[in-house]
Amino acid sequence: MKSNILKGLSFLFALGISSDVFSQGSPPPPPCWPPPCSVPVNSGIIVLVIAGFVYGIYILYKKKNIFS
Repeated sequence: MKSNILKGLSFLFALGISSDVFSQGSPPPPPCWPPPCSVPVNSGIIVLVIAGFVYGIYILYKKKNIFS
C-alpha cells in the first residue's frame, strides 16, 4: 500500500516538474515609449529630503529642550 502511494506521488511530482520544463516563457515587456518612461522622482526626492532635514532639526531641538 505504501509503495503504491509513493509511486503515485513520485509520478505526480515528475509530471509537475516536466510541465515547467516544457512550458513557454513569458513574453517580453512592451517597449518604453515615449522615451522618458521612468517614474518622475526628482521633485519628490527633493521634497522628501527637505522634509527629513526639517524633521531631524525638530527632533534635535526637542531633545535639546528636554535636557536643558
